[in-house]
Amino acid sequence: MAYLLETDLAKLLHQDRIDKIKRNDATIVTEAIDAAIGEAKSLMSRYDLLQIFGDNENPPTITDANLKRQVAKIACYNLVQISNSGVNTEEYRLYYEDAIMWLNKVAGGKADPEGWPKKSDNAEDGTSPGDRVTWISHPKRNDRY
Repeated sequence: MAYLLETDLAKLLHQDRIDKIKRNDATIVTEAIDAAIGEAKSLMSRYDLLQIFGDNENPPTITDANLKRQVAKIACYNLVQISNSGVNTEEYRLYYEDAIMWLNKVAGGKADPEGWPKKSDNAEDGTSPGDRVTWISHPKRNDRY
């Protein structure tokens, strides 16, 4: 089962508007949803995305209504960008920006949604995703006066 369906989008964007935008081509809605899920996944690399979003063979094991709504906001914005069928694009742009802002908070660790599974330890080297540390240094300078 897909993570997000057209009926989920109809909660934010009226179904008659969705029908006008897609013009009897269901792939338009599918592509908008897939792009939204891809954008959300790109910001959620700390978490086990298979458990949260599922895939073609496995349904998601975690249900988070807030995440689903944020992804739906992004998908609605993707649809509205295709065609302005009497929709206030400014309103959906704000929805999009709010969703991205929330996902950035999650990605930055400022918001930690309850119940979201973190990525499991790496079996190859025994480290977890949080164990990685990077640092840089400037070359040593010899000052002469």
